[in-house]
Amino acid sequence: MFIQRFPDGTIQGVYANQQEGYAEEELADDHPEVVAFLAPKAETPTPTLVEQILASPNDLAALKQALGL
Repeated sequence: MFIQRFPDGTIQGVYANQQEGYAEEELADDHPEVVAFLAPKAETPTPTLVEQILASPNDLAALKQALGL
């Protein structure tokens, strides 16, 4: 795989063939950086307001307020 990098050194793109002038660094298909780039970890979603309130079941008043009750 031929790698294109951002100025900070992180991978910007991965190509099967050398790209003259911008993707000339070659790494193995199973190199940890290539694997991480091609299969990034899913981001943990931010809980919604209701999920945050429900995580604290003692705060029923806040839940009613959030729902406009």
